[in-house]
Amino acid sequence: MALNVCRRLTIPSIASLNNFQQVRTTYVVKRRNPVGLTKPHKFASLRSKHFVYDTVEDNQTKPQKMLHVLLRKYVEDIGQAGEVVPVKEQTGRLLIMTNRAAYPSKENIERFGQDVNEQVTYSSKYVVSTMQLLSKFVLNISMNKDTPWTLEPWHIRSSFRKAKVHVPESAITMPEHVITGPDMALEGKEFYITVTINGKEKQTVRCRIHHWATNLSEKLPRVRDHWKFPADTIFAEDKEVAKTLPVITPPVLDEDDNFKPPVRRSATTLK
Repeated sequence: MALNVCRRLTIPSIASLNNFQQVRTTYVVKRRNPVGLTKPHKFASLRSKHFVYDTVEDNQTKPQKMLHVLLRKYVEDIGQAGEVVPVKEQTGRLLIMTNRAAYPSKENIERFGQDVNEQVTYSSKYVVSTMQLLSKFVLNISMNKDTPWTLEPWHIRSSFRKAKVHVPESAITMPEHVITGPDMALEGKEFYITVTINGKEKQTVRCRIHHWATNLSEKLPRVRDHWKFPADTIFAEDKEVAKTLPVITPPVLDEDDNFKPPVRRSATTLK
């Protein structure tokens, strides 16, 4: 019993493995003032000048060596299960310690080959991070306040382009209902589209309509950082879709309508 408890205390959790990783911070130094010869069986007489060193080599400035690892699971932004990929030594050791990778030996390839075939595969190693980004994205759709319009995929593509995201029209799935305007009842409300990534993965994206007028006197008042606040949906059935996306938590404002920084809770000490 006591032995098992000791083992648990000495094994770090996966979340804290980064704090237990070895860091290669070796310095090669030499004495600026060499120590003189001494007689046998006597210690050298060291003075303060003998403890002044010059740096010969600093390993921190060296680029990390690459380590090839066999991925046992899909690792975000690194690769698919079963691939042998080059990563930095520190990253490779972390993946091996967390059982997400192994050394690419013949024995490991045969040993983990069956497990790799049962893993879920993605169309790209960046798919998961892209889906996480799009799930938190609030796309601003600027539409004309005076000219009649019907929302089409090219409006969505242009809005993505303004946000520095390239999405072809063929990858955009519009909502079932047709949205037309100008209609001030749609101002600031949400609807949802589906973006297909590499023809395989699908991700729902929030969109909000904002009316734009070319005449300065007819422009609507600016809403400050509207994407930081939740909004109502245009269609009632979209409320179930909104539950599948990350919840937007509005920021806290002070008396001058300035955003308050989040308060960090201090770690509680055990007595």
